Amino acid sequence: MPEVSGVALAVAASVIYTAGMAIAWRRSSYSYSDETAKLVRSIIPVLAVLSALAVAAYLVAGTGAPLQATYSWWALLGLAPATIMVAGLMIAFRSRGDLEVDWPLFWGSFGGALLVGIGEEVTFRGLALGGLSQQFAIPAAVALSCVLFGLLHSVNFLAGQSAGATAAQVLVTAVLGLIFAWTYVLSGGNLVLVIVLHCLYDFSLFAAPVVWGKSNPLAVWAGACGVAVAVALTVVGLQLY
Repeated sequence: MPEVSGVALAVAASVIYTAGMAIAWRRSSYSYSDETAKLVRSIIPVLAVLSALAVAAYLVAGTGAPLQATYSWWALLGLAPATIMVAGLMIAFRSRGDLEVDWPLFWGSFGGALLVGIGEEVTFRGLALGGLSQQFAIPAAVALSCVLFGLLHSVNFLAGQSAGATAAQVLVTAVLGLIFAWTYVLSGGNLVLVIVLHCLYDFSLFAAPVVWGKSNPLAVWAGACGVAVAVALTVVGLQLY
């Protein structure tokens, strides 16, 4: 098989995954803004296919420049925002009173979050960041992969989200991408770690409304912590690379 350039691999993987999500959102009957958990559960088969394709491509491509990075305990700082979100979900459970929980939807949210974590992390960290780091310095590769990750979420507009909310989400997820990307690099290319972080964050985001009809009560605090962590990891990463 002819060798594929790192940039071509990054772009191809990102475009294919983004296109797959665009098709899934377009065909779903649920709204991203109001029925996120139902929307995610409804496209689990698509997420499973995209995740399987991403894992297969990663195993074949064998991108691994970040895998050669020096391990740093700073990578564990990426746990902070996800931990706050999980704590918020626990608070939601304690505050729900007699509210009936839709358990199939709750666990469907978990399954969807897990598949999103696998598919997006393998695609945008394993393939995109790994491929870009073959041709660019690590900081540049991180930045470019975060742009691709942010643009992925522009297709949420197709699921009924407003243009303004979609633009804001693109920016937010690009910053969140910094956390995942630097965690991946500083952990020596540990995909399992970033998949777990991503899954916990998304699950806590999706499941809180299912539990008590409101957004995660600590989402704002997690966001503020996320910005601080993104800055801290970027500073550490720039010093090391």
